[in-house]
Amino acid sequence: MRLSFVLIAMLALTFVSCEQDLGITILSNSDVPLDGTKLIPARPGAGNGTMSLAYNRTTRVLTYTINYNSLSGAPSGIAIHGPAGEGFNGPIVQNITGFTAAATGRVTGTFFVDGVLVKEPDFLRGGYYVALRTALNPAGEIRGQIVVK
Repeated sequence: MRLSFVLIAMLALTFVSCEQDLGITILSNSDVPLDGTKLIPARPGAGNGTMSLAYNRTTRVLTYTINYNSLSGAPSGIAIHGPAGEGFNGPIVQNITGFTAAATGRVTGTFFVDGVLVKEPDFLRGGYYVALRTALNPAGEIRGQIVVK
């Protein structure tokens, strides 16, 4: 009887541990806002967008979808910058390609948290952001902080 109880308890702990591991492997966030007020200095305007993010802690790969609209023109560039928290600017760490040449569009891709240039603790603290540039706003028109939970 006692052995059965111990086995059941061990199985329950194993199940809970596996469930917890699965729960923290993928961190995500949807509808992360992008707008001009998040730029430094702020650039109020009609441009806006959202990001959907999923980060796999095992492979250290972020998968993103960026939707943007009402920009002053087609993007001249989209990039991930950091490390830099909200209220700070940072250098480009990855240019994003494959976006449409229109003021409204969508782009998807991946970003590797390599542990050298991009350190996971900085990344998980929200130390990286996406900025979209246009001809009218070459330093950036909209920005959104990459935050996963």
